[in-house]
Amino acid sequence: MTPFSRSLASSVAAAWLVVAAGTARVEAAGEQPTWILSTVGDLKTAPPPAGKAAATELTALKAMVASRSVSEVSQARWWDVGGPAYRWNEIAVSEMLTHSVTVPLALRNLALVHAAIHDAW
Repeated sequence: MTPFSRSLASSVAAAWLVVAAGTARVEAAGEQPTWILSTVGDLKTAPPPAGKAAATELTALKAMVASRSVSEVSQARWWDVGGPAYRWNEIAVSEMLTHSVTVPLALRNLALVHAAIHDAW
């Protein structure tokens, strides 16, 4: 076994341990604990508007949708591929390949990206 394959094998094993730990941390559907944020409440936003404010916002949203450019539609379609992490993985891997990031550091970087995606999702 080469040093690279040993490093890759140990990194994959470590990644599986993280997955197993994450699976064990699931308390109930929709109530997974966060990895980076102290609580999910750190990301909570104000409730949506109601009544006249909601109608005004909906009218503005419909106007924005009707006036989208071809470029904006294309960008939305680019992001709307695969699961929630698909494009973020693609971007992260591309950047790591561009900057010659080593395998152990690349795995760490991807683990952090996925922890952030998990917390945000």
